[in-house]
Amino acid sequence: MISGAQASRENQEAIAKAANAQQADSYPNSQETGCGDSYACKLTEPITILTALLVAGVFVTNVIYYKQLVKMREAVTLTGKQADAAQGQLVAVQGQLSEMEAQSHTSQQLLNLQAAISDPRLRVSVHAEDFAPDKKPIFIVTINNDGLIAATNVAFKMVVKWLGREERLKDVFDVPAKDTEIQHLVSNGVLTDLQFKSFNESAPLIVEGTLSYFPYQRKDGDPPQPFCYKYHPWKGDRPEGIPQFIRCERATTVDLAVQIEGARLTLTPGDVTVRIEPVAPDDISPDEEIGPDNEDES
Repeated sequence: MISGAQASRENQEAIAKAANAQQADSYPNSQETGCGDSYACKLTEPITILTALLVAGVFVTNVIYYKQLVKMREAVTLTGKQADAAQGQLVAVQGQLSEMEAQSHTSQQLLNLQAAISDPRLRVSVHAEDFAPDKKPIFIVTINNDGLIAATNVAFKMVVKWLGREERLKDVFDVPAKDTEIQHLVSNGVLTDLQFKSFNESAPLIVEGTLSYFPYQRKDGDPPQPFCYKYHPWKGDRPEGIPQFIRCERATTVDLAVQIEGARLTLTPGDVTVRIEPVAPDDISPDEEIGPDNEDES
């Protein structure tokens, strides 16, 4: 017969065995290794090892990203320095281009100046011989080359417009440097006394033409060098130094004022205009007064 104390021990042993069996079911490894609930045994568990590997992978990835970020920053800094250097080089190149343009402009000016001095430069003057009654006038065109280079293959054209007709002359010639070429046209008509007087009053007489040569005409289509002279009227003997012909664009009007019984009459040769202005008696000097004594002289 079992005593109460023995039954109590048996019950405790049964409870302990059941607890151990339950713990073995919950932690099979711990029963195999005999570690129980110690931290050393938990560090070797698969879940702990997997977690540690994941943390290590994240750390390594962060390190790699950080190194790449550092390299990218260095690349950006280097690119910025290179951009600054390129900008400096661009500014230097622009300065050199500006200096080259200025030198080119100066060289072009010097070249143009040298060309102006040395290139052929033809200068024209016109006069007439035997320009008198009962003679055939000879119209003479003098071409002077003021340049240092000869003008070659100069195409010369000349037209004399007078007495309602035109007389023409054409020629091709060379004009050496600092030399002269003379072209003349002998009129077909004999100048009468009446015609001669008309030219010294208001009848027009024009000598005009063109000179075609290089470098005045540098390319096809450039106009030739023109010239135009008109007869300069003169009554009586022409003083020395007064030209027979002047450029067509020059004006030769002269105002003439005379006193007529208290009024001033103004005549302009060419297009005649008459302007009469009243003059106060006090403005007339004794020398300007016209009376019976000096009527013939005036």
